[in-house]
Amino acid sequence: FKSLKNLKNLYLQKNKFTQLDEKIFEGLENLVALDLSNNHELKKIGCLRNLKSLEKLSVDGRLVKMVNFKELIENSKNSLKTIVFFNSSSDIFDFELFSL
Repeated sequence: FKSLKNLKNLYLQKNKFTQLDEKIFEGLENLVALDLSNNHELKKIGCLRNLKSLEKLSVDGRLVKMVNFKELIENSKNSLKTIVFFNSSSDIFDFELFSL
């Protein structure tokens, strides 16, 4: 994705990703929305650190413990406004993940 510096929205839902390495979204400084929902085989997310313009993140609720929300919020320079959890139930959430 490095050559897509002006990309604003990236929809990667319903794929068979098993992991997303840290550098996969490198160069997407202007990415505003990222949809990773319905990636049921995803076991590792280590790539959200550099998405400084991200405003909306959509993920499966079961992936909540894989995302470092504190780091994501700190690195997004307050641009992150919305996190959408699909297929989730309140019993899987550890609300301390969201505390800064």
